[in-house]
Amino acid sequence: MLFNSFGPRNELFQQSVAKANFAWVQEQGRRDRLSPNGLGMMVHEAAAREAMPPEEAAMLVRALLQAGLDT
Repeated sequence: MLFNSFGPRNELFQQSVAKANFAWVQEQGRRDRLSPNGLGMMVHEAAAREAMPPEEAAMLVRALLQAGLDT
């Protein structure tokens, strides 16, 4: 769905949104879902040191995943 969102809100985009599981994606960035020694956990630990809310840390983890999809 990520790549289909770059452009017009056409039928391809609508089909992608219909298939997307947003709840699952959001859940995967939570601290309790991550490997203890992984990059996602490092993001959460750095966020905690800077008093960043856990929701923002999870959003950063998802952003890293999305950015890595096109490389």
